[in-house]
Amino acid sequence: MLQPPRTSGRTAAAPRRQRGVYALEWALVFLVFFMLLYGILGFGLGFLVRESMQWAVEDGARAALQFQTSREARQARALQVVKNNLNWLPPELRGTIDSNFSFKVCELNNSANCAANLVCDLETNAPCMLQVQLTLPYAKHSFTPSITLGLLEVAMPDLQARAQMIVDQKGF
Repeated sequence: MLQPPRTSGRTAAAPRRQRGVYALEWALVFLVFFMLLYGILGFGLGFLVRESMQWAVEDGARAALQFQTSREARQARALQVVKNNLNWLPPELRGTIDSNFSFKVCELNNSANCAANLVCDLETNAPCMLQVQLTLPYAKHSFTPSITLGLLEVAMPDLQARAQMIVDQKGF
């Protein structure tokens, strides 16, 4: 009488038990991969906004030095240039530029003295420093929502950019 061939202990049902393991492994790997990719994109957008803010503030400070007649005109020109350079931001962030924009004229070696009546115009020979600063509440109005992992919340902080220019007309 013929006997069936011997197997190594496997039965026909063994491969069936492994069917869902691949889907489970893929789900776990995909979750980690997606979170990593999402974090890279989220923080990358934050750095893009920060670098754009810095460029806009520096450009605004340079524009404030170009042929302006008063402090108010310099401030208005700097604010307009900053707004024009950041017009690609979402409306929620663009709407906060006016309230978070700072324009100061300080003594050259004493940045603590930024009096409103400090004379520093094209006609004077007193060197001074022009400071333009912008802070945006990126944590509240970011492009990507924050990632919540249990008790740990990962979000970008408020972003800040500052530019300083020396105004010295002695050499001209």
